Amino acid sequence: MTIFPRTIRDAYVALRSGAISSVELTHVLLNRANHLDPVLGTYISRFDDAALQRAERADRELSSGMDLGMLHGIPLGVKDVIACSEATTTAQSLVMDQDWSADLDAPVVSRIRQAGAIIIGKTTTMEFACGLPDDSKPFPLPRNPWNTEAWSGGQVPELPMG
Repeated sequence: MTIFPRTIRDAYVALRSGAISSVELTHVLLNRANHLDPVLGTYISRFDDAALQRAERADRELSSGMDLGMLHGIPLGVKDVIACSEATTTAQSLVMDQDWSADLDAPVVSRIRQAGAIIIGKTTTMEFACGLPDDSKPFPLPRNPWNTEAWSGGQVPELPMG
């Protein structure tokens, strides 16, 4: 495929037309994450092997005529305040009981899985998804891809991003 789909709708069309497979799409996104994540701090955890296995299953299902809808075969990230069975949910807080979400999917994760989506990882957030970045905590700081001197929530001039 020469043009990488940039939206879920474009990925849906590309998957259904055969221009790209779910495995190829997942590989592209994982490779981009490998390249960009050290700068952008997007993922707190990744599930590469599980994602590729689910992508293989999605390709088999789609090729056999099973189509679960718009998200079938589409790789997605889940914010680290939403429980996902592949990893603990930290909410990027040091006060969270790390075992509270062990082997648990939040209802939204269960629903997107039932729709055939592929979870590739848990994305960073601010502590409990509110407030400002805190570089004193042992979690990646998400950065704005258009201006890496800013965090993903906006410009914060006094924020140390080193």
